[in-house]
Amino acid sequence: VVPEATFVQWLQAGPFVLINTPNTVWAVIALGMYFAMPYDLSPDGTAAMSPLSRAFFAERLPLWLASWFFYTAFWHVSLYLLGWSARPFIAHRVYKIHKVAHNLIWSISGVFIWVAFENVFAYLWATRRLTFISDAEAFASWQGTAHFVA
Repeated sequence: VVPEATFVQWLQAGPFVLINTPNTVWAVIALGMYFAMPYDLSPDGTAAMSPLSRAFFAERLPLWLASWFFYTAFWHVSLYLLGWSARPFIAHRVYKIHKVAHNLIWSISGVFIWVAFENVFAYLWATRRLTFISDAEAFASWQGTAHFVA
């Protein structure tokens, strides 16, 4: 029998539940990419070439594919090979290689779609068709930093 959760219990567990999710890991990865490998929004950068630029893809796709691969590999190794989880989402599910191949195909296509989406927005920012606040402006004051965090 699963106990019924209350609002107070949710508030008490909420921060820890949010911190210990794969979404938090992806948020950390995205922030790391943002600061370690920022977009080149200069007029002659790869982002300004076109909305779907081969040069932009050559620059960003390997970064995201590597990030996705290591993230996914960590979960597959820790859950399936090392058996760190004793509670599967679906009880008695058998690990099947064709299901892994299916997930690989759709996940890799998702990375390509993300880089295309990223390219379109970086193009719009680089050509000033979509406004943005530069990091120098955003972090020049505590109000700008608060705006960035929000």
